[in-house]
Amino acid sequence: MQGALQEFGLAEILQLVAMQHKTGLLRVESYDKLLTFYFDKGMLVSCRDRRRIGDDPLLEFMKKTGYLDAWQTLHLTLEVEENKKDVADVLLDKRLLTPEELRQAVLDMTQDLVFRTYNWKEGTYRFLGGDDSLRGLSHTVGLKMEAVLLEAARRVDEWPHILTKLPSPQALLAPITTLPTSLDERSQTLLSKLRSPMRLAELVACGRLPEYEVYEIVAAAVDAGLTSILEMPRPVEIPKAAPVAAALSTPAPRPVPRRRLGLGLRAMPQPSILFWALALIALGCALMILGLRDGGSRAARTEIEVYTARATLQRDLETYRALQGRYPASLQELADMQLTSPSVVERAGVVNYTRGARGKSFDLDYTGADKKR
Repeated sequence: MQGALQEFGLAEILQLVAMQHKTGLLRVESYDKLLTFYFDKGMLVSCRDRRRIGDDPLLEFMKKTGYLDAWQTLHLTLEVEENKKDVADVLLDKRLLTPEELRQAVLDMTQDLVFRTYNWKEGTYRFLGGDDSLRGLSHTVGLKMEAVLLEAARRVDEWPHILTKLPSPQALLAPITTLPTSLDERSQTLLSKLRSPMRLAELVACGRLPEYEVYEIVAAAVDAGLTSILEMPRPVEIPKAAPVAAALSTPAPRPVPRRRLGLGLRAMPQPSILFWALALIALGCALMILGLRDGGSRAARTEIEVYTARATLQRDLETYRALQGRYPASLQELADMQLTSPSVVERAGVVNYTRGARGKSFDLDYTGADKKR
């Protein structure tokens, strides 16, 4: 199985491999990056290429999230390259991490990597099947691809909203004197580092959490009044997330529902948004199988584009409702909030959109007999 990401996005490819319970490795090249995902009977077990020791994503993740300082990173890199040893083994041998800390770091890195590559639409992929592909792997995990993709879709959806609150990594955060006991452990550990005023970028660099989670926890803490922003410089650039720059760009300011503190700071999104995100992936995979069986014909690809656009539009409508409490009066309102684009509406073949009473429902008429309520 191989092809171009322009035809089927990376999320659809990953979901397809999981749905077919494949064993082997998926190699993806895009944006001058080369990634390798390893699967065992459809479960994601690793994304660290054992043959590319010097370009281990685990080492990069630990450097950016504060597990290692500059000296430790340099020393570790030299030892790994000289002795051809696994970064994870060296971390354990030198007691820089406990086995539990290492496993959590690998899990966080894997989820973060899928999030950052979720919207890759350019590049190539190739799947090599067989148990031989898994030989030599160590420090593996066993993750259900559906759950990983669902969480990645949630983060992609939430990221622009978070950036409206924290548009600059140089935002200066006020210290926190007292933390409520209801916070989850990861939130407690991160926010306890705010003993004095600190830049958001500094917190990311020492938080031992993916950048997204640091931003999410801090945004919720600001909403809850646990901390405040003492200084907000003009935003110069969006926090680094190059592989998904187009999808994660800062949108125009728009109303964002206030987060509420429960057992933890991180709020869950509307279930309907998650449903459409996962449905969109599953739909794309099913249509992809159809396209592959037909030899990737132009008709099959057109059908994929149409139904993917329709699923995208319906997901965007649910996102609007989650933000505003009602469906839009017109699709133009959806476009005005940068939740969809005219090209999506055009590809979906929409001929009429009608909102129901009090904005609680909608009718979508498509070209042909299809209709969505």
